[in-house]
Amino acid sequence: MHFEPSSGNFYLNNRMLDLTSMQWNLVSDIPQNLITLTTSEAIRKLQSSINKIKIPIGVIGTNSPDSEQYRIANELGKTLASLGLTVLCGGRAGIMEAVCRGVHDKGGTSIGLLPENNLSNANKFVTIPLATGIGFARNSIIALASLCLVAIGGGYGTLSEIASGMQFGKNVLIINCTLKVEKTITCNNVQEIIDNIYKIIFNIDHKDNLPIT
Repeated sequence: MHFEPSSGNFYLNNRMLDLTSMQWNLVSDIPQNLITLTTSEAIRKLQSSINKIKIPIGVIGTNSPDSEQYRIANELGKTLASLGLTVLCGGRAGIMEAVCRGVHDKGGTSIGLLPENNLSNANKFVTIPLATGIGFARNSIIALASLCLVAIGGGYGTLSEIASGMQFGKNVLIINCTLKVEKTITCNNVQEIIDNIYKIIFNIDHKDNLPIT
């Protein structure tokens, strides 16, 4: 990914990103003063602009994570917050607490959709807890409202969120997860998650790393 500081435009190969539609358009002249950005730098640059992505990243997973799953979720929360991305989760314990804690530590924003009609079960790190009173139907809302989903560990509740995400046409990234669902994207570490989120945000093909037109 390349970036032109004077205009704020992004370029990839011979195409420029239309920041209104997030579509890549063919251009005949490529500016000379471009700088090269990593995937994280590109997201951070976009999120510091007026064209930032306001749709949150959904993080889902087990209520009873092991130490490694908790660490991954916490690191993911810190990383997403540092990039200027908002996190959406179920707002309760386990992976939800871990990711909210990471977001909190970096001064970011997390939204927790609680199944209850009160906030008593919200974890203490969530920025904006929302009581829905709709039970596990809130899982579908998390899936629909997210730009994409990241699943860490998980059981039947997580499986339902993955299924909802797939039904709504969302990309679902999984890490340290025993749930095997066709067309999910397996990641081995947080950087791979970010690299895939970068492709989703910037409308880049996951296999060929080329702009989707």
